[in-house]
Amino acid sequence: MQTSEAKRHWLYIFLGLVFMIVGIALIVLKFAMIELMMELFSVYIAFSACVRVWEILKGQKYSSSSRDRTFQFFVAVALFWIAALVFILRDNSALWLVRIVGFYQLLMALINFISFYLMRSDQAPERYHRFIFAMVHLVMGLGSLIANDQGENAIIRIGIYTILVGMTYIHDGRAVIIDPDRENELRRTIRIPLPAIFSAFLPQSLIQRINRLIAGETDKFDEQMIEDPLLQGNKCDDADETEGKSLLVQIHVGEKEIDIIGHMNVTYDGTVYSYGNHDVDSRRLFDAVGDGVLVLLDHQEYLDFSVQHGTTIVEYEIELNDYQRQSLERKLTEIRRQLTAWVPQSKRLLNAYAGNLMRNTHAKFYKFKEGQYRTYFVFWTNCVLFSDEILRSTGTDRFPLVGVQTPGTYYDYFEREFSKEPSIIKKRRVFNLELRDYMAKRLYPMEKND
Repeated sequence: MQTSEAKRHWLYIFLGLVFMIVGIALIVLKFAMIELMMELFSVYIAFSACVRVWEILKGQKYSSSSRDRTFQFFVAVALFWIAALVFILRDNSALWLVRIVGFYQLLMALINFISFYLMRSDQAPERYHRFIFAMVHLVMGLGSLIANDQGENAIIRIGIYTILVGMTYIHDGRAVIIDPDRENELRRTIRIPLPAIFSAFLPQSLIQRINRLIAGETDKFDEQMIEDPLLQGNKCDDADETEGKSLLVQIHVGEKEIDIIGHMNVTYDGTVYSYGNHDVDSRRLFDAVGDGVLVLLDHQEYLDFSVQHGTTIVEYEIELNDYQRQSLERKLTEIRRQLTAWVPQSKRLLNAYAGNLMRNTHAKFYKFKEGQYRTYFVFWTNCVLFSDEILRSTGTDRFPLVGVQTPGTYYDYFEREFSKEPSIIKKRRVFNLELRDYMAKRLYPMEKND
């Protein structure tokens, strides 16, 4: 195993052990552990403020203007105040944490109730699963808010969840401690992702890496990035060309509005399957609900269109055998039977994403005649659930994610899978307009003619 991969796996194991220790401590110590965590958190905030002040005084950062330095100084002062406030209120921190968990569970209950209502209207199968989940979240949320035991049960639940997250990290780093012959046995394991509120923004780390590379912060970092397979895009030594029909998963990320959360597509045999809330005329409930629209178009056309419009795409190629490929094709055929052609016609639609895509590509638009994807809901029947269903149709348990999923959830999962040997990820590619221009200049500089 390469040194960089070994370090990454050891880091996963370390984080997993930390999560598990914290989870066990929450179950055993309960309130005392939360108070200790808040004390450490306040120390961390105060330390961050001190580092910021040091950088201001030494001119290591924020030296572009006096206005910038003044602003950063006020930020440091605010951090000191926050640290002091967290430390002073640490005795009541456990109760606040329990209340926050309670409100979060009520939010999950509301999302599941809305999902159940929409699925019931569309006569979608498994709609009563959403109702059951909604009731469970409702009971647990109300229990956290009105608990007469000061929330001890809620703290125990948080501890159990933290332990499961830790076990997932250790599972992802097992390659440095487990015999490779047992690898296939251990792959079939359910992964517990981080809460959606955290995983949703994970793809932004890719944008930050690209921006730092283009900015040329340090030569060492540049060399590391250029040698990184994230930019090389190849895991196989001799796999420049894909044999047969390939399955690709695309994770989108941008720096504007909803692009921060990202988007997810599946591509098979050169055709992109992009599901989303593309009918702006049907949107309601603050644009969270609308008619589900599936866009089918050529893979290269979609890449060119997306990159030219400022979107960064990280693409993963999934390894499939013949049986999995046949299962996938049957699923895609089943999906196509549920479709009815749709053409954006209104002025509002033509000025929106659908119209722009129609003018610049040969995209074909469809709506669903039946099933749960007939109605799009940003918190459930979204691009991730649609892509996830296609991936699971391969007849394996290689995508055993549970809980609320976002593009960031899958980004985190695929990044960890790519670092493993062996891995289901054959290739990984990054498409970014600024990065492409930078790499072209860096690797293939223009030469002056004499």
